[in-house]
Amino acid sequence: MSAVVSGGKLAFVVDPNSRNGPSCINQIDVVASGDARAKPAFGDDAARIRYGTFWHQSLEYDCVDAFPIFYGQQLRGKPQPSGRVSAKPLRIGTVYDVATTSGTGGYGSGSFKIMADHTVLNVPRQPLAR
Repeated sequence: MSAVVSGGKLAFVVDPNSRNGPSCINQIDVVASGDARAKPAFGDDAARIRYGTFWHQSLEYDCVDAFPIFYGQQLRGKPQPSGRVSAKPLRIGTVYDVATTSGTGGYGSGSFKIMADHTVLNVPRQPLAR
């Protein structure tokens, strides 16, 4: 998965080097690496916010949203009953991990940061701390 700027908006696309070609998603997570935390809004899952989530949506097994996916867009389909985090303002220089699920088992992921000139840099994913 790659982050790009499209029409002045942050979008997530299938990495052009990917051997797989998912046609849709039913879950997306954007989580800050490091200590950055968002301020929760009414209805947000507080535990996800404490973990570093800046955006989370999950649908039941509807898979109707095609790539590209724009940061903060409302996904179509029947939402999961809990766990939602509305999209929060992203910070310049912070590395974010993005992960998606397609259908019942496909997935994609990547990492990116927004530069001072508002371009997007895709960065190698950092291994989980052990």
